[in-house]
Amino acid sequence: MTTKTNLAFNNHVEYGLRALAILKHLYPTYGDLDKLACLDYIVVHSGDFSNSLDSLHAPIPHRSSELYIRRTLMRDGLKLLCQYGLASVINDESGLQYVLTEEGEPFLDMLGSEYVEHVQKRAQWAVSEFGLLDSETLRRSIQQSFNGTDAEIAFRTHILRG
Repeated sequence: MTTKTNLAFNNHVEYGLRALAILKHLYPTYGDLDKLACLDYIVVHSGDFSNSLDSLHAPIPHRSSELYIRRTLMRDGLKLLCQYGLASVINDESGLQYVLTEEGEPFLDMLGSEYVEHVQKRAQWAVSEFGLLDSETLRRSIQQSFNGTDAEIAFRTHILRG
């Protein structure tokens, strides 16, 4: 008999929460899965990109390996948001894009935890600093934050591109 472990952190609910905060600050524009996954990495590791912010998660060594699973978990989080009407999918000429719905912002704002406040602050910062960049430029920014070692492998093998 196999037992499935439910993780309290780094699950599709937490990724969905951060995606919702990112989408809130991107609104009225939207982002594809790659862009949202990259912005999420920047939100979580904001201390690597800004001297004025601490990272949400501890600065562990080899954290670039998170990039290998971030896209899948972000997709699952976005699916959850869409299922509950907090985000929606737009299919345009560049592919699938995600956008905040009218219900998304009030839902996020009613979550009054300290963690949500930290996520929102970092999402607002990340979008203001990096939100206009395309996915490829975001990838390069992430690679530069840790000199590209592990991320270069992930990007070259298309792990982050699907």
